[in-house]
Amino acid sequence: MANAGDSPPLPMIGTAIGAGEGLAIGAVAYVLFGSAAFAAGIGLVSAAGGALFVPYILSFGAIQEGDIDPGALPAAGTVHSGALGAALSSAAIIGLAARFVVESSSVPLAIALGYAALAFLVLRFVLPDADGIPDSNAELSVQ
Repeated sequence: MANAGDSPPLPMIGTAIGAGEGLAIGAVAYVLFGSAAFAAGIGLVSAAGGALFVPYILSFGAIQEGDIDPGALPAAGTVHSGALGAALSSAAIIGLAARFVVESSSVPLAIALGYAALAFLVLRFVLPDADGIPDSNAELSVQ
């Protein structure tokens, strides 16, 4: 049992939710299209997105409550995990949609990864960094 002073296990929570998301999306892809390779690819893209995006979202509340230090976040200051996670999670859905149009398994995966790259480039400027979140004592103003 964790002490009250321990930081929340955000990476473990993200990994568990990402794995569930990947299994669900992969299962849907397999049932719809019957291709194990395509289902595995889409499932991995979705799982990676969920594993990165969920800790990013949960870290907002944990930082504002003072439960964790922003510098203690995994990959703090390197890749924008929120942008990458959101891009990969949505890319899995784009890949599923593309598979309805294109019969090949590799072309929809390439479309999904291309979309993920473009979405990441946009989202890394739009979404705030998790380690740049103000603490709960700061005044926020929206204009």
